[in-house]
Amino acid sequence: MASAQVAIPHNFHAILKDADSKIDTSSTEKVFKQLQSGVFLKNKQQIFARGLIYEGGQWVWYFDSGVEVAELLTGTRFKVTGYFETSLLSRGKKYDVSFIIKMKNYAQGWENPVTMEFDLPTGETKKITPDLSVQTPEVWVKHTIGDFTVPAKGMSGVMKIFLSSSDDKNKKGIVIREIDITAK
Repeated sequence: MASAQVAIPHNFHAILKDADSKIDTSSTEKVFKQLQSGVFLKNKQQIFARGLIYEGGQWVWYFDSGVEVAELLTGTRFKVTGYFETSLLSRGKKYDVSFIIKMKNYAQGWENPVTMEFDLPTGETKKITPDLSVQTPEVWVKHTIGDFTVPAKGMSGVMKIFLSSSDDKNKKGIVIREIDITAK
């Protein structure tokens, strides 16, 4: 059985020049795996679309400006989840957590707000319910869910970040680029 070809952004060297840690560029597969699972870029962690878990709906992946994104083709109830190990974050720093999304010109079914939330291993939860029907089409928008501070003693455990829709209205046209965890 032949292995699938792995495509990485043509400008990956420009992306990786800002990485906080060493990236193994010895093979395309190794670079792809590291980009997929997230890379610290000057105190910013990104979990790209392919590294997220999609439940419900029909999704398609493609490249937009050199970054792989996921678009909802059709669906009603869905949940997109990302996980992040908080022990990788700097002690005593404050972080913002955001989804970067775009609505297509043909987006439909977004009259009801969606839920964007993150849950920390400490039990702390932050949530927003943005109305995506008013978002300007074809523009990447950063939806900041909230912030948190890593205690001086550190934090360990997995943070769960998700975007969900629980109504029965058929939807299409949301594009997810990434989740950002950015130091303030």
